[in-house]
Amino acid sequence: MASEDKLFNATLGGVPLQCKSTEDGLEKAISKQEMPYTNGGSTEDLGLKIPTIGLRCFFFDENYPDHVKLIALAQGFELLELVHPVYGLKKVRMERMVVRHDDNAGSAEIEINLVEDGIPQLQVKPWQDVKIALEGRNEDLVIEQKASVLQRIKALGRKGQAYCEAELGKFGALMSGISNPANTLASLTDYGTDLPGRFVQEAALAVERYAIAYDTLRGAPAAFMTSLAASLGELKAQFERFGTNVDSAAAARLGLEAAGIFSADEQLRSKNKTMDNAAGFDVNGNRVSASTDDSLNSTEIETILALANTAIQTALEGNRDNLTLKLMAVDLCAAAGQLKKGAENVRKVRINNPTPIHLVCLRYKLPCSAAPRVLALNPQITEPNRVSGEILIYG
Repeated sequence: MASEDKLFNATLGGVPLQCKSTEDGLEKAISKQEMPYTNGGSTEDLGLKIPTIGLRCFFFDENYPDHVKLIALAQGFELLELVHPVYGLKKVRMERMVVRHDDNAGSAEIEINLVEDGIPQLQVKPWQDVKIALEGRNEDLVIEQKASVLQRIKALGRKGQAYCEAELGKFGALMSGISNPANTLASLTDYGTDLPGRFVQEAALAVERYAIAYDTLRGAPAAFMTSLAASLGELKAQFERFGTNVDSAAAARLGLEAAGIFSADEQLRSKNKTMDNAAGFDVNGNRVSASTDDSLNSTEIETILALANTAIQTALEGNRDNLTLKLMAVDLCAAAGQLKKGAENVRKVRINNPTPIHLVCLRYKLPCSAAPRVLALNPQITEPNRVSGEILIYG
């Protein structure tokens, strides 16, 4: 039997494994086209076939009983999670297993052949579904939040309801000078009339008022999310006994705001693309006015996603059972991944001689209609017809 110091550590379906070797099979699908009476031919790469993974695992001493758990996994039909000793998490299915026992020594050796399910990559949803998906999860979110509040009330014992009523009364004093619009998601949702429902409703309306208070910053989405996240992060301290429930409401609001920003940015990109493709000058040589606005760059996308995910993680630390927040995080990551694929890169260039901004755009293969956006990137430019020095430009 192999000594323990030569083994890799892995897990399959939650069962800890000690592996002496691993074999990862990668095979390409190659299309071959050959002509009669002609030497050679052409080929086309059609991508990788399903990858395979081979593990040789050893069970002895205290981990010997685990081999029974591994054999039981072979009888199931579900997709398994493999923590590969080199490549990390993979989704796999078990294809073949060979078990060799040595009952006298209390040890077993098992060879496993696995096939990987799908290629590990970000699954991106259509953009029209991003904001709608998060809003569609609101009903499930409310159910989970109400269950969490009820659980907290029971944990506090006989005074639980009184404590909840006292905490609930604090929401009215938060941003009391701001009214909740009647057509928003928080206002239209049915929370019920029981105590947990009233608490969840007041929490949702309160965090919505905080978002409304920062409306003037929506033109700078990253700054808006940063300010809103900072303010909502301070709410928990005001709710000593139900702070985790307030964290959940704050995380949901930040998730919805991030989804709205991502969706709006994709629509803005479509508009900018249309404007950039339009003719910059008419037949007489006159410049045609084309208005374009700045879309999010990669750094801003990552900042917005990080703020939303941080709030969600904070809420989950208080209540790991909140599945809806986890699904919201998945939707946001997919949306951010799609946005980053088309995010414009920004680089620094030096203009040695005073040059009109439109000529700068043409020099760096940008349409003339992109000039206003380039100027927005460089607030230090005071004379667009005499641009010089270091500037930021798309591309």
